[in-house]
Amino acid sequence: MKENKKPAAVAAVALTVIMAIAAATSCTSKKNDSKAEQDTTAAPSTAASTAATSASTAGSAAETQGFSALQLQTMAPLSIEAYSVKEYTMETFTLQQITFDIPSYEVREQTIPKLHTKLQGIEGCTIDDETGAVTLDSAVLFGFDSAELSEDGKTSMKNFLDAYVEAVFTDGTKDEISKIIIEGHTDTTGTHEYNQTLSENRANNVKSYCLQIHPELNNYLEAKGYSSDFPVMKADGSVDSEASRRVVFRIQT
Repeated sequence: MKENKKPAAVAAVALTVIMAIAAATSCTSKKNDSKAEQDTTAAPSTAASTAATSASTAGSAAETQGFSALQLQTMAPLSIEAYSVKEYTMETFTLQQITFDIPSYEVREQTIPKLHTKLQGIEGCTIDDETGAVTLDSAVLFGFDSAELSEDGKTSMKNFLDAYVEAVFTDGTKDEISKIIIEGHTDTTGTHEYNQTLSENRANNVKSYCLQIHPELNNYLEAKGYSSDFPVMKADGSVDSEASRRVVFRIQT
């Protein structure tokens, strides 16, 4: 009787196939591991590239707002949102340089001493010795949460404006001044939208009253409301609500 070798041959073929499949699976697994490792290695590079692109975009956005190259270097780690003036990442005066036009040196040199002389004794009035901006306390001009000038506010505004015009519109400076911006500012109480309307209405009402007294200023005066975007801060970093409620006269050249 002959020995049947067919089952043994089939088993050998089956074993060979199984070994081949195992080897292929192992190879595929190694390739996948290698690809994953490459992807992991590449990820930081891609992230770095994205960060660099974002930083470049942030830098471009900041440059359009007037930051110097040195300021950009110091702010490089910040996000794009941090370049907004509302984040207060810079000193107050620097923010004013970015946000507001400052009069020329010649105009400031001539008007600031005169403002101190002429406005002496005007209630609720302060002068910025760096910019020549004059701040009026809203409590002197308006009732609480009101945009209408009170009777006392009108009297105070007339006294202020008469003296202000004498100090600012002199022979040496009147031809250099292009605008006088009347800014309305509120504290941080309430919504931004409500405060925006209140600040705009206050600035516009002050402008309208000023033109009743001095109509010759029609081509100079412009009213703007800034809501609670620029609060006055106390030494401890908290908001000074009373000082934040103000009207500012700012010269532009």
